[in-house]
Amino acid sequence: MILAPHGAALANVVFSKPGTRVVEISTSAGYRDWYWQLAAVAGLSYEVLEAQPTKSSSGPSENADMIVSREDVARLLERF
Repeated sequence: MILAPHGAALANVVFSKPGTRVVEISTSAGYRDWYWQLAAVAGLSYEVLEAQPTKSSSGPSENADMIVSREDVARLLERF
């Protein structure tokens, strides 16, 4: 399983074994389907864990600092 924030490093999922589960942490403002497309081509399972931008972030941005609730992460891990 790969659990990572939205960013260029997620491009490395193409080197994962087929069937690897990829979870991208992203805000709704920062989500793009690039990593979903890479995961699909590589035969990976993919989903997004939606985060909230921090209050210190200046407006919606794909580069905003993010907060994910413990409960959301726990629910994600229980599914796997």
